[in-house]
Amino acid sequence: MRNLLLALSATALLALPAAAAEDAYAFHIRSTDGRTAFQANPNLAELKMTPEQLERAAKDRVLLLNRTSGSHWTWLMLSWPEKSEVEHGINLKGVGKLDSTADLGLAPKEDGTIRVRCLREQCRLNVTLSDDSLKTAELKKDESKDFPLDSYFEVWVKTADE
Repeated sequence: MRNLLLALSATALLALPAAAAEDAYAFHIRSTDGRTAFQANPNLAELKMTPEQLERAAKDRVLLLNRTSGSHWTWLMLSWPEKSEVEHGINLKGVGKLDSTADLGLAPKEDGTIRVRCLREQCRLNVTLSDDSLKTAELKKDESKDFPLDSYFEVWVKTADE
């Protein structure tokens, strides 16, 4: 009887939700022009863009996030902010609000780097640079680190269950 109670107790403990969850996803990020970014969209035909629209987009500098895994999105194009302190928020599902739903804040810089700020309890990053070298970072909420653009990011974020 005692063994049965121990087994049931252990099963009940394992069935309880964890105090925190971890999301993991990966993407490549680079700076490019809007036309090139649109052309990298796997669903470009569905957008029904005219050649004129693509030509206008060629004049815009953007951030392209693609080559994803583990996320709900396969392609994101984010505007290049006019002010260096402006951040874009992203999460497992795509774009998130910086004050509530984003995992990471991304702020591109003119020196060819991107500042990545952790917006969750904890963020772990493995970043493969264009020369195939690897940089890693463990960031706590609101900590940031700069990485070169044209890098592949593997992201693990620890979030409290709601």
